[in-house]
Amino acid sequence: MKSIIELEDSIHNASRRIRASKAPPVLTPLTKSVGLSNLFNANVYFKEENRQITGSFKYRGALNKILTLSTKEQNMGIVTASSGNHGTACSVAADKLGLQCEVFLPSTASKLKVQRIKDYGAKVTVVKGDCLVAEQTAKQYANDNNKTYLSPYNDLNVIAGQGTIGDEIAKQLPDVDQVFVAVGGGGLISGIGSTLIQYNNNIDIVGCWPMASPVMYQCMQANRIIHVTESDTLSDGTAGNIEPDAITLNYCKKVIGSTELVSEEKIKAAFIYMLEHEQLFVEGAAAMTVACAIQHYENRRQNSVVNNNKENIVIVLCGKNMSFETLQSIVST
Repeated sequence: MKSIIELEDSIHNASRRIRASKAPPVLTPLTKSVGLSNLFNANVYFKEENRQITGSFKYRGALNKILTLSTKEQNMGIVTASSGNHGTACSVAADKLGLQCEVFLPSTASKLKVQRIKDYGAKVTVVKGDCLVAEQTAKQYANDNNKTYLSPYNDLNVIAGQGTIGDEIAKQLPDVDQVFVAVGGGGLISGIGSTLIQYNNNIDIVGCWPMASPVMYQCMQANRIIHVTESDTLSDGTAGNIEPDAITLNYCKKVIGSTELVSEEKIKAAFIYMLEHEQLFVEGAAAMTVACAIQHYENRRQNSVVNNNKENIVIVLCGKNMSFETLQSIVST
C-alpha cells in the first residue's frame, strides 16, 4: 500500500489530469450554513458534491481511473459494480469519452439509479445479493471476457480522484479544523483525509456511518475486513460489505480521527432539516453525514465541551440521488 504522502502526490496528479480532460468535473462550491454555524457555535460549511456531474462525488474517481487506462484497456470496454452512484459515474464518463460500459448492480439498487445508468447507454446486469456480491461477479466477468474492471473504492486511482475534493477544500478554506465524511467502501474518506492531513496534521477527519450498516467501522474495530450483518438504511450509498483485499481499510485507520454512528430517525430528521432550512436536496448518505455532525456537537454540548475559538467545520454532501419512493417514505412519516 502506498503511504499517505505518496497517495497525496497521486491526488495532485489526479487534479491536473481530470481538469485537463475534455469532460472535467465541476469545481463544487463550499457554502456556509448559517443555521448549523449558530447551532455549533462554529463556522460550518457544506462541500456541495450534490452539485457534481451525475449528482455525486463518484464522477471524480471514475473519470480519473478511466483516464489512467491505456488506449487498449479503454477500448476493451469498462466493467464495474455499484449500488448506483459509481455505476452512473462510470457510465457518464464512458459516454463522454466514447467508451463501452457494463454495470453490475445489487438487487437493492434503487430504480432511479438503475434507470439513470441505462439512460447513458451502459449495459446493466442486476445481481442477487449486496454490493460485495455485485463486485465479485463483475470482477469475474471482466476477467473472463478480457475487459477492464473498475472498483468503486478498492483502487488507488479511484481514491485519488475522490481525494481531489480534499484538495479543493484546502484551497477554498485553508484553516479547516474538522471534516465530516460518509464512509462506505472508504474511498472517499481515504482520499479526502490523505489530502487534508498533509495541510494540517491536527485536522479531525470524522468517519460517519448509519447504525444499520457500519461496515468499515466494524472492520476497523476488528483490524481486518470482516462480514458485517446490515439492516435497511436510508444511507444506501454507504451500504454493502467490502472486498476482502480492500486497500481502503489501512487508509481509513490512518486518516479517521473520530467516528459517529447515527440512527435512521436522525438521518430522516437531517434530510428534512436540509430541505426546510438549507433548501438543499441531498441523498441519504449526505443526510446521514449531516446527522452525524449534529449528533457530534449535541454530545459535546451535553458533556460541557466548550471551545471559545470558533472552529472551521466542513460537512461533505456526497450526493443528491434519491428515488421518489424513498423521498415519499421520509416525508410521509
